[in-house]
Amino acid sequence: MHRLYAKVAGAGEVAEAFHAAGYTRYGEETIYLLHGVPRGEAPPAEEMGELGLRPQQPGDTWALHQLYTLTAPKTVQYAEAHTSHRWELPKWGLLAARGKPREWGFVVERGRDIAIYCRVRRQGNRARLEVVFEPAARELLEPTLGAILRWLDPGPGERVYCAAREFQAELGGALLAHGFTATEVQDALVRYTVVSMRSPALALAGRPAREPRLVGGVPAGSLRRHALPPQDEAPCGVVTAQTR
Repeated sequence: MHRLYAKVAGAGEVAEAFHAAGYTRYGEETIYLLHGVPRGEAPPAEEMGELGLRPQQPGDTWALHQLYTLTAPKTVQYAEAHTSHRWELPKWGLLAARGKPREWGFVVERGRDIAIYCRVRRQGNRARLEVVFEPAARELLEPTLGAILRWLDPGPGERVYCAAREFQAELGGALLAHGFTATEVQDALVRYTVVSMRSPALALAGRPAREPRLVGGVPAGSLRRHALPPQDEAPCGVVTAQTR
């Protein structure tokens, strides 16, 4: 089964066209935009340690997937079908190509568990934040975003985007406190498709059998009927099936 995704405004001809094509709605999100310097206050550097904020590490992958599983509704999880690899950061080479997007991750720990995760993607003068958090840590959202925005340090001409999903109502308030504005609301759509596969055995069933080539009136295969084949060749009459 393959999944095709689309995000469109909830009303209008475009949305109707997608629904007519077999797409179904599985969620909603509000897009927030910060244009220029953030307005909110960031916690001092010494308070970041008390907050528990640190860069993402390779060993965090499974804990991040568990955080997503505990916070996203089941309908969303089924539609997105994320695995733990979804939360891995891309590996950079020694020489990263100029102009390519860069990604970072930050986590806030409470005890031994990850309570907040923020993924930052930056390309040119645009950046995007993706936030996952448990409801019990909502009071930490605003200081966490302040610390990440201070690290990101957007200039006057830079734009920072963040999508708050319908089950992340507290995230919208934290974004507004730092100068973000809500720009649009869009539906998340998915279409399930089934890919048909043709068995090689069925493909060969309709082919006529090839007649043996005659050599002087005698089938060519019978001339070496009693001879053993070389070790690097298959015996006569044996067809090796190959899966494409």
